[in-house]
Amino acid sequence: MTPDGAAHLIDAHVHLMTPERTASGIRWIRRVVPDYQALPETTTAVEVLAHVEAAGAEVVFSLFYPLRGGESRRINRWHSRFAGWAARRPGGGAKVVAFASVHPDDDDPGRVAEEALGTLDLAGLKLHPYVQRLDPLDPRLSPALAAAQESGRPLIIHTGFAAFYGQPDLAAAVFALAERYPRLRIVAAHLLYPELPLGAWPRYLERYPNLYLDATNVLSVAGPGTPDGESLARLLDVWSHRFVFGSDHPMGMAYPVDKLYTLARAAVPTDRAREDLLWRTAAGLVERRRLPEALARDLEGPAGP
Repeated sequence: MTPDGAAHLIDAHVHLMTPERTASGIRWIRRVVPDYQALPETTTAVEVLAHVEAAGAEVVFSLFYPLRGGESRRINRWHSRFAGWAARRPGGGAKVVAFASVHPDDDDPGRVAEEALGTLDLAGLKLHPYVQRLDPLDPRLSPALAAAQESGRPLIIHTGFAAFYGQPDLAAAVFALAERYPRLRIVAAHLLYPELPLGAWPRYLERYPNLYLDATNVLSVAGPGTPDGESLARLLDVWSHRFVFGSDHPMGMAYPVDKLYTLARAAVPTDRAREDLLWRTAAGLVERRRLPEALARDLEGPAGP
């Protein structure tokens, strides 16, 4: 049980990556988050994992994606090996639920996704349209998205903070994906914030039952005491069963990550919403076999009041 009384903690947004990509990510985030000056560029994926474990995470959803075509298979295979290593550690530790990715410039994105979700047994797909410089509606990605839908595994897609990236907002693309792939559970990381007002989300969540929200980074700018804090609290009160949350470590909005976990605990209005945000919704997005035994068992029990 976590210090706030929640049964478990899943960090649903972590980047466990090769040393080169970890270093470049830390350099990138230091431009806007001074806290990360304290994290050395030489930090390894093992150390990133140890950091979130020490803060209480029992499961991490790890997201690692290619920046250009031709990288996806190598990255997916590395990610699968890392998750396997984490599972075999003496004494255990946090479960690494590794997600695959693809790029439209891959030779055959559909085959890449099929290998990742099949032979490599990764937990779903991750796309970052801004950093990968891709259009999520690119027809070349359709076979990969169809493979994810058929596998029953989710898609986590970056949305939001468009101005920061100097790119157009992704609202139309996200809702189009939800229409085209009605059996694909789509997690909108960062809630299309701030482009889509938080008060607009209920009608979209009602319209698209396959759409989930990832409050990562949004709580840092729209948490308690901020202008949008009350709107986010109302949204969480009713829709917590469609919310997940993560640290974005090592490219998040605060370091160390326990600052972010504390923020998440404070943002929710009820015990039930806290359980959903901190672990229950995320646990329901992946197969039970990917979860620690105790967490999977508790997931089958009743939700909080």
